[in-house]
Amino acid sequence: MSRRRRRLIALSVLTGISAVVVYLLWPREPVYEGKKLSYWVDTWVREGHSHAESVLLRVGATNRNIWPQAIQKKRKALLTKDSILWKPFMRLKKQGPRWISKSLPDWPEPAETRLAAVNFFAEGDFRGDSFPSEAIPILFQIATKDQNLRIRCAAIAAIGNLARSSEGAMPLLCSLAEGDPDPTIRSSAIQAMSRLDNPSSRAIPVMLKALNSNQLVDRECAAKWFGRTGLVPEKAVPELVHRLEDFGMKSEAAAALTKYGPRAQFAVPKLIQLANASDRDVSSVAVWALLAIDRDAAAKAGIKSLDFQSHHMTQP
Repeated sequence: MSRRRRRLIALSVLTGISAVVVYLLWPREPVYEGKKLSYWVDTWVREGHSHAESVLLRVGATNRNIWPQAIQKKRKALLTKDSILWKPFMRLKKQGPRWISKSLPDWPEPAETRLAAVNFFAEGDFRGDSFPSEAIPILFQIATKDQNLRIRCAAIAAIGNLARSSEGAMPLLCSLAEGDPDPTIRSSAIQAMSRLDNPSSRAIPVMLKALNSNQLVDRECAAKWFGRTGLVPEKAVPELVHRLEDFGMKSEAAAALTKYGPRAQFAVPKLIQLANASDRDVSSVAVWALLAIDRDAAAKAGIKSLDFQSHHMTQP
């Protein structure tokens, strides 16, 4: 046997031994419920709150490195791009020869993957976490430029949920509420704004307009925002008093008025009038607001706390 051939055989044996050693010593991916950890991470990224999440919660209790890796994948999923190849690929996978179908990898619909990632940030309390701040610039882009209306609305909700991490959230939401051509997007922006305690002067005209919207959800959200911020009582309070007669949002308007307290003093005569209305529902919420604003005026008008308790308990 020639020296060259002996060397080739020795090299082959050494390579084989090295491969076996690497295989034996290389860290194996953990398996849970018969599936590799990467499967559960990828499923969680695509589906969000699901059984995959419960598995990762169990894993994370003993392996603290799991969640940073999973969240990093979730953040990357926000950048998932639509592809014109996805539908032909899925057609081939479902309708093509079996040997081809079995060899093709899973390819979740890009839009659904992106939506699941956005919804992750639209739900839950992220106070104290730093990673959402890295997602906000991406969410801004999605909220303004994505071609999918559902994903845009979800991104707006996520921005409202994460607004504590971004000074630019309120200006962006105001811009969408004022100028977006799609009414669904405008309404989504108003709903997101209502979750913020930000006393933004730019938001005032948006929310005053929303108090008169033909969409009930916009009117409710505007009332909640004014109740939180207590801004411009001279403009907001008369509108809120008017909304006590709004069939869909009596309670929201009354709750907002109670937050203004004595600053809504100029509305007392109208509230007394409504408190004595024949409509029991209107009377109830008017009494509620009146007692929070001026109990003395309520007493002079013959409205007592006991009446208030009776009215309040009968509210729907």
